[in-house]
Amino acid sequence: MRLDVFITSVITAAIPLLLAGTGEVLVERAGVINLASEGAMILAAASAAITAITTGNPWLGFAAGIVVGLVWTLFFALLPIGLKVNQIIAGIALSIAGLGLSSLIARGYEGYTVPSIPSLKDVLPILPPLDVLSPILLVIPLLIHWLLSRTRLGLYIRAVGDNPIAADSFGVDVAVTRLVAASIDGILLGLSGAYIVLVTTQRWVEGVTGGRGWIAVALAPFSYWEPLLVYVGAFLFAGLEVLQYVAQALPVRVPRELLLSTPYLVLILALVVVRSRRLQKRVPRALGVEFRRV
Repeated sequence: MRLDVFITSVITAAIPLLLAGTGEVLVERAGVINLASEGAMILAAASAAITAITTGNPWLGFAAGIVVGLVWTLFFALLPIGLKVNQIIAGIALSIAGLGLSSLIARGYEGYTVPSIPSLKDVLPILPPLDVLSPILLVIPLLIHWLLSRTRLGLYIRAVGDNPIAADSFGVDVAVTRLVAASIDGILLGLSGAYIVLVTTQRWVEGVTGGRGWIAVALAPFSYWEPLLVYVGAFLFAGLEVLQYVAQALPVRVPRELLLSTPYLVLILALVVVRSRRLQKRVPRALGVEFRRV
């Protein structure tokens, strides 16, 4: 594989993880663990594929994916925030439900090629063969970092994630702040799922997200809940993912199952390595903790 092709492939594979991982960092900084990420992503991917194939317009596919990701994530968020349902149970249940529902609604679209979006080369031949959205999507972690560190909304999100009781006493609406963070997370998850099916694979197949929603959850502690460090985890995983396809073409026979599992095994190892006192100090103190106004 040529170096330029390898770099392009890694960037394309990293973008969905950047989006989903950054969204997970944001919502966890607000104190909510979104284990429904995988379900939201694959439902968004299915909706994006169906819309793009039906209408012939990939941009409508992106819009559909964003809307579905937002709605599914808000549905999840309302369970622990509004109804005080356990976050872990609600998240896992909605991920499983999303996987099943995506298979049901997209059953007739298996293997169909979706309409493609323009590449940068179509705009200017000297540019790399990346899609036109990639330059915008690559800066999302930078924007979320700015939001968390430089805006009042970011201050509120950090406050309700660390000490919701104190934040409430200062007039911050904990429930609304967490729902806003979940909304942004939902938009990024929807965009991530749509990107996978409209750009990365360019076709719908069952299980197309390949567990990237779960990887996004793992990227939050891996990055110490800092949006800028999501770049490290996302590109590490994407690089290993692309390398496994390169390794399959080598003359030395390596079990395909081992190659497919390598990125996940390395990420688990990395999480074990970064687990330290410093990591424990960076955990949002109210992460996963139910808030009830006294």
